[in-house]
Amino acid sequence: MILALAVIVEGGVITVDLGSGQGLHQGSKLGLYKVNFPNVKVGELEVTDVMDTGNCHAKISTISSSVQAEASDIVRPE
Repeated sequence: MILALAVIVEGGVITVDLGSGQGLHQGSKLGLYKVNFPNVKVGELEVTDVMDTGNCHAKISTISSSVQAEASDIVRPE
């Protein structure tokens, strides 16, 4: 299972330490999970820009109410 951390969350843009090396491309979907509940999906991200083999930018497509994206969140390709 491939998983990563959301390394930077800034102004609705999330930088994730996954990239083309994991098969991601613009439009790829990523699941968002809280570190305390790694098996409970709380949101979905969409890759907006693949920067290199190990990094991409994504935007929040959906997120559970009262949940905020944080740098410690777990991100997994869907």
